[in-house]
Amino acid sequence: MKRKLLTNIDYKKIWLDEMGWNNHSENSRLCNDEVEEAFWEKLAPNYSLNNNLYVEIPIIGKTLLKLIDKNSSVLEIGSGSGNFTIPMAEKASKVLGVEPSKAMIRAANERVKTVNLKNIEFINCKWEKYIQETMVDTTVSINSLYRIKDIELALKKMDLSAAKRCIIVRSIIRPKLYKLYEDQNVAYRKCNDYIMMPNILWKMGICANVNYLSQKCTQIYSSLEEVKNEFKRDLDEAIYLENWHWLLDTFIKVAKRDSNLGYIYESTVCYTLVWWNKI
Repeated sequence: MKRKLLTNIDYKKIWLDEMGWNNHSENSRLCNDEVEEAFWEKLAPNYSLNNNLYVEIPIIGKTLLKLIDKNSSVLEIGSGSGNFTIPMAEKASKVLGVEPSKAMIRAANERVKTVNLKNIEFINCKWEKYIQETMVDTTVSINSLYRIKDIELALKKMDLSAAKRCIIVRSIIRPKLYKLYEDQNVAYRKCNDYIMMPNILWKMGICANVNYLSQKCTQIYSSLEEVKNEFKRDLDEAIYLENWHWLLDTFIKVAKRDSNLGYIYESTVCYTLVWWNKI
C-alpha cells in the first residue's frame, strides 16, 4: 500500500476550504472590500479602546518587541489602528503600515498625533496589491492574513519583503467555552489557519519557529440565557439542539456563581507567534 506523503498535501485547497473561500457569499466580508470597509468604519473610532491585544495580552507585545531590532526598519501588514505599530515605532527607526481600511488609517493617524512619533507612515493598500519599493529589516503581520485567498503567494511576498526577519502573530480563533466543549466531546466551530501557515511555510522550504502564547481570562455571563446564546454561536444548529441542555448543566457546575455579576467562567486565550530569520 502506497503511503501518502506530507509533501503531497494540497494546502491551497485546505486553506480555501478552511477560510470559507469555497463556500462564501459575494456580499461577505471575506471577498467584498466594500462590505469589509463598512465593517471597519463602525469599529475604527473606538477600536483601540475596545480591542487592543497589545494592552490586553501583554505577553504578545513583550515577545514581539524582543524580535524587533533597535533602530531597524519594519513593515507591518494590516496595521489597523496602530495598536502594535506605535510600540514598534518606539524601538524601530521607521515603521510602515500597509493597511487596506481607510477608516482604520484615520484612527491610527489620530493616535500617532498623541504620541509625537515621526517615524510612522501608513499606506492604504491590500497586501496582495502592495508594490514594495524598498526592502525592510523586518516584516510583521498581526491577525491580518485572514482575508488572503492565495496564502502561499502572500507568505512568499512577505518572505521577500524583509532582509532579516518575518513575524506572524495569529489569534487561535476558538470559542470562549472551548474547554467545556472539548471536555464533553462536543464539536464546535473553530479556525485552524494557525496550524496551516507554519506547514505551508515548511512546504515552501522555510523552517519557521512557532511559539504558543497563552493567558488566563475571565468571562462573565449575566444570565444563563446569555450562555445559551453563546452555545448557539459556537455550535452547528443540530449539535446545539442535541446538547445544549446538558452543556448548560455542566456549565453551571464549573462556573462560579456571583450574586451581583452572574456566572464567572475561567478560560485561556491562546496565540501563535511564527517567525523566521532570513538566511
